[in-house]
Amino acid sequence: MAVGTPRLADLLAGAEAALVVGSGGPAFFDRFDQEPEALTAVEELLIGGEALSVAHVRKAYAALPDVAIINGYGPTECTTFAATYRIPRDIDADCRSIPIGGPIANTTLYVLNSSGEPVPMGVIGELYIGGAGLARGYLARVELTAEKFVTRSLGAGDERLYSAHIEVTAEHGGVVHLSGVVGSINDLVQARRDAGAIAEVRAIVEDLQIEEGNAALARTTL
Repeated sequence: MAVGTPRLADLLAGAEAALVVGSGGPAFFDRFDQEPEALTAVEELLIGGEALSVAHVRKAYAALPDVAIINGYGPTECTTFAATYRIPRDIDADCRSIPIGGPIANTTLYVLNSSGEPVPMGVIGELYIGGAGLARGYLARVELTAEKFVTRSLGAGDERLYSAHIEVTAEHGGVVHLSGVVGSINDLVQARRDAGAIAEVRAIVEDLQIEEGNAALARTTL
Protein backbone atom coordinates (compact mmCIF):
# COMPACT_ATOMS: atom_id res chain seq x y z
CA MET A 1 0.00 0.00 0.00
CA ALA A 2 1.35 3.42 -0.95
CA VAL A 3 2.49 5.78 1.78
CA GLY A 4 -0.34 8.09 2.79
CA THR A 5 -3.06 5.88 1.27
CA PRO A 6 -5.99 5.50 3.67
CA ARG A 7 -6.67 2.01 4.98
CA LEU A 8 -9.68 0.29 3.45
CA ALA A 9 -10.98 -0.41 6.94
CA ASP A 10 -10.93 3.32 7.78
CA LEU A 11 -12.74 4.23 4.55
CA LEU A 12 -15.49 1.69 5.17
CA ALA A 13 -15.82 2.07 8.94
CA GLY A 14 -19.49 1.69 9.91
CA ALA A 15 -20.64 1.12 6.31
CA GLU A 16 -23.28 -1.48 5.50
CA ALA A 17 -22.88 -0.97 1.75
CA ALA A 18 -19.99 0.15 -0.42
CA LEU A 19 -19.84 1.53 -3.95
CA VAL A 20 -16.61 0.99 -5.88
CA VAL A 21 -16.31 2.76 -9.25
CA GLY A 22 -13.52 3.98 -11.51
CA SER A 23 -10.88 1.32 -12.07
CA GLY A 24 -13.25 -0.89 -10.11
CA GLY A 25 -12.60 -4.60 -9.91
CA PRO A 26 -8.85 -5.24 -10.24
CA ALA A 27 -7.69 -2.22 -8.22
CA PHE A 28 -10.26 -2.79 -5.50
CA PHE A 29 -9.53 -6.48 -5.10
CA ASP A 30 -5.82 -5.72 -4.86
CA ARG A 31 -6.68 -3.66 -1.79
CA PHE A 32 -9.04 -6.36 -0.57
CA ASP A 33 -6.21 -8.90 -0.68
CA GLN A 34 -4.29 -6.67 1.75
CA GLU A 35 -7.23 -6.01 4.10
CA PRO A 36 -9.90 -8.73 3.71
CA GLU A 37 -11.22 -8.01 7.20
CA ALA A 38 -12.24 -4.48 6.15
CA LEU A 39 -15.40 -5.75 4.46
CA THR A 40 -16.72 -8.02 7.18
CA ALA A 41 -19.48 -5.54 8.17
CA VAL A 42 -20.48 -4.69 4.60
CA GLU A 43 -23.69 -6.31 3.38
CA GLU A 44 -23.65 -5.15 -0.23
CA LEU A 45 -20.69 -4.33 -2.47
CA LEU A 46 -21.45 -2.59 -5.79
CA ILE A 47 -18.46 -2.62 -8.16
CA GLY A 48 -18.12 -1.03 -11.59
CA GLY A 49 -15.61 0.47 -13.98
CA GLU A 50 -13.94 -2.64 -15.35
CA ALA A 51 -14.87 -6.25 -16.00
CA LEU A 52 -14.91 -8.26 -12.80
CA SER A 53 -12.61 -11.23 -12.42
CA VAL A 54 -14.52 -14.43 -11.67
CA ALA A 55 -11.56 -15.66 -9.62
CA HIS A 56 -11.59 -12.51 -7.47
CA VAL A 57 -15.33 -12.78 -6.88
CA ARG A 58 -14.97 -16.41 -5.79
CA LYS A 59 -12.17 -15.44 -3.42
CA ALA A 60 -14.20 -12.57 -1.94
CA TYR A 61 -17.26 -14.76 -1.41
CA ALA A 62 -15.13 -17.39 0.30
CA ALA A 63 -13.75 -14.79 2.72
CA LEU A 64 -17.02 -12.85 3.22
CA PRO A 65 -19.95 -15.17 3.93
CA ASP A 66 -22.44 -12.34 4.52
CA VAL A 67 -21.70 -9.94 1.65
CA ALA A 68 -23.58 -9.67 -1.66
CA ILE A 69 -21.49 -8.50 -4.62
CA ILE A 70 -23.25 -6.57 -7.38
CA ASN A 71 -21.68 -5.95 -10.77
CA GLY A 72 -22.51 -2.50 -12.14
CA TYR A 73 -22.22 -1.65 -15.83
CA GLY A 74 -22.78 1.54 -17.77
CA PRO A 75 -20.94 4.16 -19.81
CA THR A 76 -20.68 7.80 -18.78
CA GLU A 77 -23.13 8.65 -21.57
CA CYS A 78 -25.81 6.90 -19.53
CA THR A 79 -25.00 8.50 -16.16
CA THR A 80 -22.50 5.82 -15.16
CA PHE A 81 -24.68 2.78 -14.35
CA ALA A 82 -27.30 1.37 -16.71
CA ALA A 83 -27.39 -2.27 -15.58
CA THR A 84 -26.60 -4.30 -12.49
CA TYR A 85 -26.21 -7.97 -11.71
CA ARG A 86 -26.37 -9.47 -8.22
CA ILE A 87 -23.77 -12.21 -8.44
CA PRO A 88 -24.94 -15.51 -6.93
CA ARG A 89 -22.71 -17.11 -4.35
CA ASP A 90 -22.89 -20.45 -6.16
CA ILE A 91 -21.18 -19.33 -9.36
CA ASP A 92 -21.18 -22.06 -12.01
CA ALA A 93 -17.93 -23.97 -12.14
CA ASP A 94 -17.56 -23.23 -15.87
CA CYS A 95 -18.30 -19.49 -15.52
CA ARG A 96 -15.70 -17.41 -17.38
CA SER A 97 -17.21 -13.90 -17.08
CA ILE A 98 -19.66 -11.98 -14.92
CA PRO A 99 -22.87 -10.87 -16.72
CA ILE A 100 -23.77 -7.21 -17.11
CA GLY A 101 -27.21 -8.01 -15.71
CA GLY A 102 -30.50 -6.22 -16.26
CA PRO A 103 -31.47 -2.54 -16.58
CA ILE A 104 -31.82 -0.35 -13.51
CA ALA A 105 -35.02 1.65 -12.93
CA ASN A 106 -36.06 4.04 -15.73
CA THR A 107 -33.55 2.43 -18.10
CA THR A 108 -33.95 0.21 -21.15
CA LEU A 109 -31.50 -2.21 -22.74
CA TYR A 110 -31.85 -3.53 -26.27
CA VAL A 111 -29.81 -6.10 -28.17
CA LEU A 112 -30.08 -5.19 -31.86
CA ASN A 113 -28.63 -6.40 -35.14
CA SER A 114 -26.93 -4.25 -37.77
CA SER A 115 -30.35 -3.26 -39.14
CA GLY A 116 -31.49 -1.98 -35.76
CA GLU A 117 -33.85 -4.87 -35.11
CA PRO A 118 -34.04 -6.94 -31.89
CA VAL A 119 -32.26 -10.30 -32.03
CA PRO A 120 -33.57 -13.55 -30.50
CA MET A 121 -32.48 -14.68 -27.03
CA GLY A 122 -28.94 -16.02 -27.03
CA VAL A 123 -27.99 -14.40 -30.35
CA ILE A 124 -25.13 -11.87 -30.37
CA GLY A 125 -26.09 -8.28 -31.12
CA GLU A 126 -25.06 -4.74 -30.25
CA LEU A 127 -26.13 -3.19 -26.94
CA TYR A 128 -28.25 -0.03 -27.07
CA ILE A 129 -29.22 1.85 -23.92
CA GLY A 130 -32.13 4.21 -23.36
CA GLY A 131 -33.99 5.83 -20.51
CA ALA A 132 -34.00 8.80 -18.19
CA GLY A 133 -30.24 8.71 -17.58
CA LEU A 134 -29.29 9.17 -21.22
CA ALA A 135 -27.07 12.17 -21.91
CA ARG A 136 -28.05 14.84 -24.43
CA GLY A 137 -24.84 14.28 -26.36
CA TYR A 138 -21.25 15.45 -26.55
CA LEU A 139 -20.51 19.13 -26.06
CA ALA A 140 -19.73 20.81 -29.39
CA ARG A 141 -19.41 17.37 -31.07
CA VAL A 142 -22.43 17.28 -33.37
CA GLU A 143 -21.19 14.49 -35.66
CA LEU A 144 -20.14 12.22 -32.79
CA THR A 145 -23.44 12.83 -31.04
CA ALA A 146 -25.35 11.87 -34.19
CA GLU A 147 -23.23 8.71 -34.52
CA LYS A 148 -23.60 7.48 -30.95
CA PHE A 149 -27.10 8.73 -30.02
CA VAL A 150 -29.67 7.33 -32.42
CA THR A 151 -33.44 6.96 -32.67
CA ARG A 152 -34.96 3.52 -33.15
CA SER A 153 -38.61 2.48 -33.53
CA LEU A 154 -39.06 -0.18 -30.87
CA GLY A 155 -42.11 -1.18 -28.89
CA ALA A 156 -44.57 1.68 -28.42
CA GLY A 157 -42.75 4.15 -30.68
CA ASP A 158 -39.51 5.96 -31.39
CA GLU A 159 -36.91 5.92 -28.62
CA ARG A 160 -33.60 7.74 -28.37
CA LEU A 161 -30.79 5.31 -27.59
CA TYR A 162 -27.06 5.27 -26.99
CA SER A 163 -24.98 2.84 -29.03
CA ALA A 164 -22.64 1.19 -26.51
CA HIS A 165 -20.60 -0.40 -29.34
CA ILE A 166 -20.23 -3.68 -27.52
CA GLU A 167 -21.51 -7.12 -28.46
CA VAL A 168 -23.80 -8.86 -25.99
CA THR A 169 -26.34 -11.66 -25.73
CA ALA A 170 -29.59 -11.53 -23.79
CA GLU A 171 -30.79 -14.55 -21.85
CA HIS A 172 -34.19 -15.41 -20.41
CA GLY A 173 -34.87 -13.35 -17.31
CA GLY A 174 -33.35 -10.22 -18.83
CA VAL A 175 -29.73 -11.00 -17.97
CA VAL A 176 -27.29 -9.57 -20.50
CA HIS A 177 -23.88 -11.14 -21.10
CA LEU A 178 -20.93 -9.26 -22.59
CA SER A 179 -19.49 -10.93 -25.70
CA GLY A 180 -16.96 -8.41 -27.01
CA VAL A 181 -16.44 -5.15 -28.85
CA VAL A 182 -18.46 -4.59 -32.02
CA GLY A 183 -16.40 -5.24 -35.16
CA SER A 184 -13.54 -6.74 -33.10
CA ILE A 185 -12.18 -3.25 -32.38
CA ASN A 186 -9.23 -3.67 -30.06
CA ASP A 187 -8.60 -2.00 -26.72
CA LEU A 188 -6.42 0.65 -28.36
CA VAL A 189 -9.46 2.23 -29.96
CA GLN A 190 -11.17 2.54 -26.59
CA ALA A 191 -8.00 3.95 -25.05
CA ARG A 192 -7.79 6.57 -27.79
CA ARG A 193 -11.46 7.43 -27.32
CA ASP A 194 -10.92 7.88 -23.59
CA ALA A 195 -7.83 9.99 -24.23
CA GLY A 196 -9.86 12.19 -26.56
CA ALA A 197 -12.56 12.64 -23.93
CA ILE A 198 -9.97 13.58 -21.32
CA ALA A 199 -8.42 16.13 -23.67
CA GLU A 200 -11.86 17.59 -24.33
CA VAL A 201 -12.57 17.98 -20.60
CA ARG A 202 -9.14 19.53 -20.04
CA ALA A 203 -9.76 22.10 -22.80
CA ILE A 204 -13.13 23.05 -21.32
CA VAL A 205 -11.65 23.46 -17.83
CA GLU A 206 -8.85 25.62 -19.19
CA ASP A 207 -11.41 27.82 -20.97
CA LEU A 208 -13.14 28.39 -17.66
CA GLN A 209 -9.96 30.09 -16.36
CA ILE A 210 -10.33 28.55 -12.92
CA GLU A 211 -8.42 30.39 -10.21
CA GLU A 212 -4.97 28.96 -9.67
CA GLY A 213 -4.87 26.50 -6.81
CA ASN A 214 -8.32 25.03 -7.47
CA ALA A 215 -8.73 21.73 -9.23
CA ALA A 216 -11.16 18.88 -9.73
CA LEU A 217 -9.81 15.40 -9.19
CA ALA A 218 -11.37 12.19 -10.49
CA ARG A 219 -10.65 9.50 -7.92
CA THR A 220 -10.47 6.19 -9.72
CA THR A 221 -9.31 3.87 -6.94
CA LEU A 222 -9.76 3.48 -3.22
